Amino acid sequence: MSRKQKLRYLLAIYLVVALAAVVLGFIAFGQTNTAWQSLLLNLSTEFLGVVLLFLLVNVVFLIGDWDLTDQVAELVQKLKNPSARDFFKKAPSPEALQGYIQKAKCIDLCGVTLTATINRNFSDLRQRLFYGADVRIMIISPDLELLQSAAKRSESGSVEFYQNRLESTLREIEYLHKNWQDYNRTHKTKAGKLAIGLLPYTPSFGLLSFQSVSNDRVLIVEMYPHHKGYDAPPHFFLTPENDGVWFDYFSTQFEEMWKKTTPWSPETVVENS
Repeated sequence: MSRKQKLRYLLAIYLVVALAAVVLGFIAFGQTNTAWQSLLLNLSTEFLGVVLLFLLVNVVFLIGDWDLTDQVAELVQKLKNPSARDFFKKAPSPEALQGYIQKAKCIDLCGVTLTATINRNFSDLRQRLFYGADVRIMIISPDLELLQSAAKRSESGSVEFYQNRLESTLREIEYLHKNWQDYNRTHKTKAGKLAIGLLPYTPSFGLLSFQSVSNDRVLIVEMYPHHKGYDAPPHFFLTPENDGVWFDYFSTQFEEMWKKTTPWSPETVVENS
């Protein structure tokens, strides 16, 4: 029943009771018997009091009902047309990212250099490899032309900045790769798979994908800005349950990008500018 229908029914009921009270009042004034007159006046007064009391009570409840209905309608409207402020999130905290890695059996990382990500989480990535997790890391190739392209797209425009970051990342990767090989040589239980791919172009977004041992999956997308103007690059989080089509889309993006990579080897050398 709609609010308008509720209001019509209530007004009709109160109007009937109020009219009955008025009729009783007129009848009472026409009585010559004092006892009957007193009884009818009391009934008329009681009816009017009941009408007034319940009218006030129902008005209060109707206002609350309207407020709740309006809130529900506003929520439904937001779900239909979500605000970008609700969709885009801040970057996951170091603790949150660490939690994803420590529970993962499959880890896919994609970015321009991923320097901070790999450096901060080196120990956890190594530990997950030793526990059998599969790790894929995708960064740009240490080609001078690519470094120049990345610099042109950034605010600083510094080739040296990207070269230094990429050198640092590749040193971390080389050390991780060595630890992985040593573990496989000295342990009966083999470590998970480690693969590094070098992109022939600069990606326009970063991807961090995790599949936990309980098969929960989350994919974090970071939009790479070209200029400043916001406190941090926008991120959004995708899961198969909530974002089936878009989760599949960005997962496929990673796989298609991976096909374009050149496998990294310890002999990879960063070119000097």
